[in-house]
Amino acid sequence: MDFQNASHGVSFTGMRQYKEDIHMQVFEALKQYLRDTTSIANAVKEGWVGTAADNFIANVHTGATRMEETIDQIQQTLDTELDGIQSQIADMDANLVEKE
Repeated sequence: MDFQNASHGVSFTGMRQYKEDIHMQVFEALKQYLRDTTSIANAVKEGWVGTAADNFIANVHTGATRMEETIDQIQQTLDTELDGIQSQIADMDANLVEKE
Protein backbone atom coordinates (compact mmCIF):
# COMPACT_ATOMS: atom_id res chain seq x y z
CA MET A 1 0.00 0.00 0.00
CA ASP A 2 1.09 3.54 -0.72
CA PHE A 3 0.28 5.69 2.32
CA GLN A 4 2.52 8.56 1.28
CA ASN A 5 -0.19 10.12 -0.89
CA ALA A 6 -3.10 9.28 1.37
CA SER A 7 -5.03 12.09 2.96
CA HIS A 8 -6.06 12.16 6.58
CA GLY A 9 -9.72 11.85 7.50
CA VAL A 10 -12.64 12.84 5.34
CA SER A 11 -12.94 15.87 3.08
CA PHE A 12 -16.33 17.54 2.88
CA THR A 13 -15.38 19.99 0.16
CA GLY A 14 -17.35 18.01 -2.40
CA MET A 15 -20.49 18.03 -0.27
CA ARG A 16 -20.23 21.77 0.30
CA GLN A 17 -19.71 22.36 -3.42
CA TYR A 18 -22.64 20.09 -4.25
CA LYS A 19 -24.91 22.06 -1.91
CA GLU A 20 -23.76 25.37 -3.42
CA ASP A 21 -24.22 24.07 -6.97
CA ILE A 22 -27.69 22.67 -6.38
CA HIS A 23 -28.66 25.86 -4.57
CA MET A 24 -27.58 28.12 -7.43
CA GLN A 25 -28.21 25.93 -10.45
CA VAL A 26 -31.52 24.43 -9.39
CA PHE A 27 -33.26 26.31 -6.60
CA GLU A 28 -32.23 29.87 -7.48
CA ALA A 29 -32.75 29.29 -11.21
CA LEU A 30 -36.22 27.89 -10.56
CA LYS A 31 -37.17 30.76 -8.26
CA GLN A 32 -35.93 33.29 -10.82
CA TYR A 33 -38.02 31.60 -13.49
CA LEU A 34 -41.10 31.72 -11.23
CA ARG A 35 -40.56 35.40 -10.40
CA ASP A 36 -40.77 36.37 -14.06
CA THR A 37 -44.51 36.53 -14.57
CA THR A 38 -44.29 39.37 -17.09
CA SER A 39 -45.10 37.24 -20.14
CA ILE A 40 -48.19 35.82 -18.45
CA ALA A 41 -49.35 39.27 -17.36
CA ASN A 42 -48.77 40.69 -20.83
CA ALA A 43 -50.69 37.86 -22.50
CA VAL A 44 -53.60 38.31 -20.12
CA LYS A 45 -53.66 42.09 -20.65
CA GLU A 46 -53.73 41.65 -24.43
CA GLY A 47 -56.86 39.57 -24.45
CA TRP A 48 -58.66 40.17 -21.19
CA VAL A 49 -59.81 43.40 -19.56
CA GLY A 50 -61.44 44.00 -16.24
CA THR A 51 -61.29 43.18 -12.59
CA ALA A 52 -61.16 39.43 -13.22
CA ALA A 53 -58.06 39.87 -15.36
CA ASP A 54 -56.41 41.98 -12.67
CA ASN A 55 -57.32 39.40 -10.04
CA PHE A 56 -55.92 36.61 -12.22
CA ILE A 57 -52.61 38.44 -12.61
CA ALA A 58 -52.48 39.10 -8.87
CA ASN A 59 -53.16 35.40 -8.22
CA VAL A 60 -50.33 34.41 -10.57
CA HIS A 61 -47.95 36.63 -8.58
CA THR A 62 -49.26 35.21 -5.29
CA GLY A 63 -48.90 31.66 -6.59
CA ALA A 64 -45.34 32.35 -7.70
CA THR A 65 -44.48 33.74 -4.26
CA ARG A 66 -45.97 30.70 -2.55
CA MET A 67 -44.02 28.37 -4.83
CA GLU A 68 -40.82 30.26 -4.00
CA GLU A 69 -41.54 29.78 -0.30
CA THR A 70 -42.12 26.07 -0.87
CA ILE A 71 -38.86 25.82 -2.80
CA ASP A 72 -37.06 27.48 0.13
CA GLN A 73 -38.58 24.89 2.48
CA ILE A 74 -37.52 22.05 0.19
CA GLN A 75 -34.01 23.48 0.02
CA GLN A 76 -33.82 23.70 3.81
CA THR A 77 -35.02 20.11 4.13
CA LEU A 78 -32.45 18.93 1.59
CA ASP A 79 -29.68 20.85 3.37
CA THR A 80 -30.70 19.27 6.68
CA GLU A 81 -30.64 15.79 5.14
CA LEU A 82 -27.26 16.38 3.49
CA ASP A 83 -25.85 17.72 6.75
CA GLY A 84 -27.09 14.55 8.46
CA ILE A 85 -25.39 12.37 5.86
CA GLN A 86 -22.19 14.38 6.26
CA SER A 87 -22.36 13.90 10.01
CA GLN A 88 -22.88 10.15 9.62
CA ILE A 89 -19.88 9.94 7.29
CA ALA A 90 -17.76 11.83 9.81
CA ASP A 91 -18.92 9.49 12.59
CA MET A 92 -18.13 6.43 10.47
CA ASP A 93 -14.67 7.83 9.74
CA ALA A 94 -14.06 8.56 13.41
CA ASN A 95 -15.11 5.04 14.38
CA LEU A 96 -13.49 3.22 11.46
CA VAL A 97 -10.47 2.18 13.46
CA GLU A 98 -10.66 2.02 17.23
CA LYS A 99 -7.72 3.15 19.26
CA GLU A 100 -6.37 0.47 21.58
